[in-house]
Amino acid sequence: TSGGSNFNDGDVIGFNGGDDWWVIKIDSNGLLQWQKSLGGGGNENATSILQTSAGEYLITGGTNSTDGDVTGNHGGIDVWIVKLDLGGAVLWAKCYGGITDAGGSSVITTNDSKYIVAGMSYSIDGNVTGNHGQQDFWILKLDTSGIIQWEQSYGGTQRENAYSIIQC
Repeated sequence: TSGGSNFNDGDVIGFNGGDDWWVIKIDSNGLLQWQKSLGGGGNENATSILQTSAGEYLITGGTNSTDGDVTGNHGGIDVWIVKLDLGGAVLWAKCYGGITDAGGSSVITTNDSKYIVAGMSYSIDGNVTGNHGQQDFWILKLDTSGIIQWEQSYGGTQRENAYSIIQC
């Protein structure tokens, strides 16, 4: 389960500041197996989590932090993706975007064992190309290490936001 927290209290340990991602793993009886607070001094929002075929966890959302667990922020809010191992340890954490806001809404595993992330971006720089004006759908394909295989902006001159994605 992924969500958010803004304090150290009760089951929440490791709060970084602002609003952090809070990830918990529970067993079939609802007992907490582990928890992880992820973020920095700014605000993070987790929007999607998946378990990979290897049992790892891939979480996507957004961040405007530049410290703590967050490195490489391009400016404003970035798409932030974190990969955790079976025990909740961070395997990698990466920011994607440009100087203006971006955010990830959904992540899936593709047939070739890579990842597709759907979200939005206002940017025309950084990792983002082809923005049509204001906020576009922004789709990224990543390899298992988080390296961009390709990215694409879709939209018109106004505001579009991709909330989920499937592979057909």
